[in-house]
Amino acid sequence: MPLRVGIAGSGALARIRAEAITAATDARIVAVASRRAERAGSLASLFPGAEAMDTDRLFDAGLDAVIVALPHRVQDTVALRALDAGIDVLVGGPLASDTRSGKALLRRSAETGLIVEAGYEARYKKVWRDARQLLEDKAIGELVSVRSVAGFDQLVGSWYYDEQQSGGMLVTHLSYAFLNPLRWLLGEARMIGAAGNVKRVTGPGSVDPETCVAVAEFPGGVVASMTASYVSPEGLDDWGVTIVGTAGALVISPGDLDGGQLQLLRSGHQPQVRTSPGDGFTRQAAAFARAVQARRAGESHPGELLNPPADALRDLVLCDDIRALLDRHERGRASRP
Repeated sequence: MPLRVGIAGSGALARIRAEAITAATDARIVAVASRRAERAGSLASLFPGAEAMDTDRLFDAGLDAVIVALPHRVQDTVALRALDAGIDVLVGGPLASDTRSGKALLRRSAETGLIVEAGYEARYKKVWRDARQLLEDKAIGELVSVRSVAGFDQLVGSWYYDEQQSGGMLVTHLSYAFLNPLRWLLGEARMIGAAGNVKRVTGPGSVDPETCVAVAEFPGGVVASMTASYVSPEGLDDWGVTIVGTAGALVISPGDLDGGQLQLLRSGHQPQVRTSPGDGFTRQAAAFARAVQARRAGESHPGELLNPPADALRDLVLCDDIRALLDRHERGRASRP
């Protein structure tokens, strides 16, 4: 029997995830909830039989699962309400807006036995899966270093630029690009340094930092620098990951909605270039739907989800660690004559 799925949110990401789950499975979108009735109606019209409604009605719509694609502070409340109503949840991007909210979601998921999947689709994309396999095969030898850069020209005035609504640039952007997939490739990170600034939007309540460089150490003494920023001039190519090993390098251009590209570079060999399909959202949606169906059938291990709450909470904890390092850096700078 098809899953009955509701959508909380009516923006671009809500549409992407709704289309992904209907394309990947026989799930039906039966409800779209948003505080903007016109936008909820517009999105609902794309799915035969879907009804636009307010969020309060969503939890009484007989749903099997809900996709939450809302500003992260609101997401926290809606996701918990869904669990309280007995509904499995796929949340957009980070698990929550902060560690406290993430722990509450993890605890409620454990208490109810319901599924929560954080929306980091990168772990499902072929470009990242191919990179992981090459690293497991030692295609570039022993790992030495990683450098990543993720500049995104974020829309000034959007909720992403609101520190309280979004949880901040670290949670919304750096965790996605590329802390979360790098942890999946390399193992758990330990943050050892950070510096940041705010240059473009400096008003009260705006994200701080707006740009950050974080330094981490992964297992095996692999050192990594990760740059994430909401400032990215047009035409600048600053979205990618380079992993250097003793026998070569991987250059990952993961794209965003597209599939991205992977280059394998080794001394004495021609570069190998692989172009991948943009399959992350559909693969994640299919995995989520399978897990929901398995749980409802009483299976003890309901499928393989790559971003369960206990793991996704680590991204929030590491963002806290980065904030502490930023504060220490600022105090040190302020104390210098």
